[in-house]
Amino acid sequence: MAGFVDGQLMPTVSPEESDKVIGQLEAMKEFDIPKDQISRIEIKKPGLLSSGHVTITPSYGKSVKITLKHRIAYDRIMQLTRAFSPELVSSP
Repeated sequence: MAGFVDGQLMPTVSPEESDKVIGQLEAMKEFDIPKDQISRIEIKKPGLLSSGHVTITPSYGKSVKITLKHRIAYDRIMQLTRAFSPELVSSP
Protein backbone atom coordinates (compact mmCIF):
# COMPACT_ATOMS: atom_id res chain seq x y z
CA MET A 1 0.00 0.00 0.00
CA ALA A 2 2.98 2.32 0.42
CA GLY A 3 2.97 2.82 -3.34
CA PHE A 4 6.51 1.86 -4.28
CA VAL A 5 6.93 1.17 -7.99
CA ASP A 6 10.46 0.30 -9.11
CA GLY A 7 11.85 1.83 -5.90
CA GLN A 8 10.00 5.15 -6.27
CA LEU A 9 7.17 6.27 -4.03
CA MET A 10 4.01 6.63 -6.15
CA PRO A 11 5.69 7.80 -9.37
CA THR A 12 3.97 9.00 -12.52
CA VAL A 13 3.99 6.10 -14.96
CA SER A 14 3.07 5.49 -18.59
CA PRO A 15 -0.23 3.77 -19.44
CA GLU A 16 1.68 0.56 -20.25
CA GLU A 17 3.53 0.64 -16.94
CA SER A 18 0.28 1.46 -15.15
CA ASP A 19 -1.36 -1.66 -16.65
CA LYS A 20 1.61 -3.75 -15.52
CA VAL A 21 1.50 -2.34 -11.97
CA ILE A 22 -2.29 -2.81 -11.74
CA GLY A 23 -1.83 -6.46 -12.72
CA GLN A 24 0.82 -6.91 -10.02
CA LEU A 25 -1.40 -5.23 -7.42
CA GLU A 26 -4.39 -7.40 -8.40
CA ALA A 27 -2.25 -10.49 -7.78
CA MET A 28 -1.40 -9.24 -4.26
CA LYS A 29 -4.96 -8.19 -3.33
CA GLU A 30 -5.80 -9.06 0.28
CA PHE A 31 -9.42 -7.86 0.36
CA ASP A 32 -12.14 -6.64 -1.98
CA ILE A 33 -15.08 -4.49 -0.88
CA PRO A 34 -17.54 -3.29 -3.54
CA LYS A 35 -18.03 0.50 -3.54
CA ASP A 36 -21.74 0.25 -2.73
CA GLN A 37 -20.91 -1.76 0.41
CA ILE A 38 -18.52 0.81 1.95
CA SER A 39 -20.08 2.90 4.69
CA ARG A 40 -17.00 4.98 5.64
CA ILE A 41 -13.33 5.62 4.82
CA GLU A 42 -11.22 7.27 7.52
CA ILE A 43 -7.73 8.49 6.65
CA LYS A 44 -5.27 9.64 9.32
CA LYS A 45 -2.18 11.60 8.25
CA PRO A 46 1.24 10.21 9.23
CA GLY A 47 3.13 12.37 11.72
CA LEU A 48 6.84 12.90 12.28
CA LEU A 49 7.11 10.01 14.72
CA SER A 50 3.94 8.08 14.01
CA SER A 51 2.34 6.35 11.07
CA GLY A 52 -1.06 7.18 9.66
CA HIS A 53 -3.73 4.79 8.49
CA VAL A 54 -6.67 4.17 6.20
CA THR A 55 -9.65 2.44 7.78
CA ILE A 56 -12.30 1.14 5.41
CA THR A 57 -15.58 0.31 7.12
CA PRO A 58 -17.98 -1.90 5.16
CA SER A 59 -21.76 -1.82 5.63
CA TYR A 60 -21.39 -5.24 7.22
CA GLY A 61 -18.45 -7.20 8.56
CA LYS A 62 -15.08 -6.18 9.90
CA SER A 63 -13.23 -2.94 9.11
CA VAL A 64 -9.91 -3.08 7.26
CA LYS A 65 -7.03 -0.93 8.53
CA ILE A 66 -3.99 -0.14 6.37
CA THR A 67 -0.89 1.62 7.74
CA LEU A 68 0.46 4.72 5.98
CA LYS A 69 4.09 5.66 6.59
CA HIS A 70 4.64 8.34 3.95
CA ARG A 71 3.04 11.78 3.62
CA ILE A 72 3.05 11.46 -0.19
CA ALA A 73 1.00 8.25 0.08
CA TYR A 74 -1.45 10.05 2.38
CA ASP A 75 -1.83 12.97 -0.05
CA ARG A 76 -2.43 10.68 -3.04
CA ILE A 77 -4.86 8.45 -1.15
CA MET A 78 -6.81 11.52 -0.01
CA GLN A 79 -7.07 12.69 -3.64
CA LEU A 80 -8.12 9.27 -4.91
CA THR A 81 -10.67 8.53 -2.20
CA ARG A 82 -12.24 11.99 -2.46
CA ALA A 83 -12.58 11.46 -6.23
CA PHE A 84 -13.88 7.92 -5.62
CA SER A 85 -16.61 8.89 -3.16
CA PRO A 86 -16.19 12.16 -1.23
CA GLU A 87 -19.21 11.58 1.01
CA LEU A 88 -17.54 8.50 2.55
CA VAL A 89 -14.14 10.08 3.36
CA SER A 90 -13.19 11.65 6.68
CA SER A 91 -9.83 12.75 8.03
CA PRO A 92 -9.50 13.46 11.77
